[in-house]
Amino acid sequence: PYANFQDSKIRLKKEFLMKKSTKTNDWYSQWYEQSTVKSINQAIGRVIRDKTDYGSVILIDERYDIKCKYSSNAIRKNLSTWTKDSCFDYSDDTIFSDLNEFFSVNDKSK
Repeated sequence: PYANFQDSKIRLKKEFLMKKSTKTNDWYSQWYEQSTVKSINQAIGRVIRDKTDYGSVILIDERYDIKCKYSSNAIRKNLSTWTKDSCFDYSDDTIFSDLNEFFSVNDKSK
């Protein structure tokens, strides 16, 4: 969901917003993070459309990690409220066993 910052539209938006920016207010960074959060929330919403739906969204980018030095935590803070309790950080292969268990528990066809 991070827009390609080398895209011409993004570069033009950055130039415009950087002109508006001050030392205390970085308009470009705020816009970039807000557009990213919007994309993430839309992707999550596409997985869950009905009360009987279930799914998993895996965000693989160090900028989502709250412990990463490149993360501003804005992404995590601005996710849809109903998803926040279901966010987990993984640093090992336990993600695969957890996903397997999640889908086994929620599989209604069994």
